[in-house]
Amino acid sequence: MAVRDIVLFLENAAALRKKSKPVRSINRRVKRLVRDLEDTLNDHPDGIGLAALQIDVHSRVVVIRLGNKQDSKREPDAPLSLINSEIMEARNEQRDLDGRSSFPVLCDETIPPLSEGGWLGQNRSSL
Repeated sequence: MAVRDIVLFLENAAALRKKSKPVRSINRRVKRLVRDLEDTLNDHPDGIGLAALQIDVHSRVVVIRLGNKQDSKREPDAPLSLINSEIMEARNEQRDLDGRSSFPVLCDETIPPLSEGGWLGQNRSSL
């Protein structure tokens, strides 16, 4: 639908610190938000995920792109959209160098929580 502007920490830290609210029902507004997040993530090919709060919408919606980052010849996977997701279990965690689109030029070592394990949520295919 639309590529949205990503909120930058130095320009609007308060927006990125605000707590997101659970989605109560899947309606047209939420479906449009999911499409906007997907379009915005696709417009940033190096990105692997984008939360709604990064476009200044405080709903518990996130899109992530799973796949092998090391295989540059492979097309990126279609984004997976998660609504009200919760990490239930994480195991076999591996450290990786990671950046954030709201913090340009800043990278740090992280432990991605979804290295292996389980999560609970609703994805776009059920919308």
